[in-house]
Amino acid sequence: MYADDLSIHLCNPARLAALRAEALLDTPTDEAFDRLSRLAARLVKAPVDLVLLVVADRKFFKICIGLPEPWRSLRETPLSHSFCQHNRVAGHPLLIEDARTHPLVNDNLAIRELNVIAYLGIPLVTSDGYVLCSFCVIDSKPRWWGGGRHRHPGLGCSGDDRDPATNGDRSSVPGRRGTRQPC
Repeated sequence: MYADDLSIHLCNPARLAALRAEALLDTPTDEAFDRLSRLAARLVKAPVDLVLLVVADRKFFKICIGLPEPWRSLRETPLSHSFCQHNRVAGHPLLIEDARTHPLVNDNLAIRELNVIAYLGIPLVTSDGYVLCSFCVIDSKPRWWGGGRHRHPGLGCSGDDRDPATNGDRSSVPGRRGTRQPC
């Protein structure tokens, strides 16, 4: 059922029209997005920060700070390399501590080809409710995004950070320790 929801969301003609109407796809980088993205990376001490737009067949990097070549120059990847497509269905932040063991993305090519191990993605939603893009930070090593000195209001810590792969039960995700407090 989840795969069907994901496909319906990604190919939704109204969402794609809204994305085109924003006029951000396949455009140069933007200083305002760049400043926000760098701030997020600094706050959580992440080496890579991105603003991504997902269309039906690919993701486009509006901002891609810290991304290795050739991806930085290409500014896009196929959906086989996308974690952010999943928070489009969930509609809330997606926190992945170790992608290699996470049931939602453990077979994603971004793990091997872009060295994406930890991911924190926040969907950006239009006033009509369409999730058009993601604001995210990634790391090449496992990370726990939710507490202690990495806890930042509005940056991945919300009252509803459920995992769509486990119907909201984050405790069943491999590598998840029951002693940690939610955001």
